[in-house]
Amino acid sequence: MEFFKIRRDIPFMRHALIFNIISFVTFALAVLFLFTRGLHLSVEFTGGTLMEVNYAQAADVGKIRDTVARLGLNDV
Repeated sequence: MEFFKIRRDIPFMRHALIFNIISFVTFALAVLFLFTRGLHLSVEFTGGTLMEVNYAQAADVGKIRDTVARLGLNDV
């Protein structure tokens, strides 16, 4: 007794034209936006490290800069 009819073949190619059109339109829009808006590289692509320090009272910025300079850390 068969309760469910199971089809062994899946007709992927039935919708090939529609999927090709969708793919082409998506690609064309991507190229169009690339030329009109360009690439907007943001902070994620620049690299580096961010350190946040909290103090209980107001920090002496000059003393902090001197200490960091003595450590040999540049571009702080």
